[in-house]
Amino acid sequence: ETIKKGLEAKGYPVELAYAGNDKEKQAQQISQMVKEKVSGLIICPVNSGDLKDVLKKAKKQGITVISYDRLIGNTENLSSYVGFDYNDIGKEMAEYFVKEKKLDSAKKEKKSYTIEFFMGALDDMNGRIQMDAMMDVLDPYFDQGVLQCKSLRTIYEDVSIAKASKEIAEKTCENIMKANYMDSPVDLICVGNDDMTENIVSALKGQSGFEKSWPVIVSSGNNQAAFERLKEKKQALSVYQ
Repeated sequence: ETIKKGLEAKGYPVELAYAGNDKEKQAQQISQMVKEKVSGLIICPVNSGDLKDVLKKAKKQGITVISYDRLIGNTENLSSYVGFDYNDIGKEMAEYFVKEKKLDSAKKEKKSYTIEFFMGALDDMNGRIQMDAMMDVLDPYFDQGVLQCKSLRTIYEDVSIAKASKEIAEKTCENIMKANYMDSPVDLICVGNDDMTENIVSALKGQSGFEKSWPVIVSSGNNQAAFERLKEKKQALSVYQ
């Protein structure tokens, strides 16, 4: 809406379409806009690798194409890419754990903490950057034994959630908690985005013992529901993009 208002203020008519996380629907929407011979397209891709053919048609018609937030892969037909600094976002999330749990002095105090990750889709380049930045900060604490991941999921291929599905995230969290944290609740949880955090919180509420020992949960995105969770102390940090 902000982008739409800004363009309209400069005299551009704007058609706004939402695909509801449906990649086929988004491809159809863009294809229709190309047929209408629009001057430009700003696309936040549902799936970064599925728009190759329709963007080839857009290029032939001289349509300016801007990829927003997620980089559209496997195509040379982009005019520009505008995104967020996911390296900084990942670093900020990890550093919150370091500060909150005083990880720098934990080894001397013979303390250790458990951590689990629930990140975006497998083909989400932003999520990969975010995860790499987090592990750059956290790896030394894993090496020291200050951090441990009971599920052994510490690489992006293992922690990614199929299609960034909120339902799959919730079920995955439930299964990991039942398999690894029945005796002692997990201490730290990192979620790739606030859309999935709601479902992670739902999964944790159903686990025995978690209400008395709630984990430190960090995420990013700052949607309205995240502010409610912050107020309720069900989420510790939401990084604003």
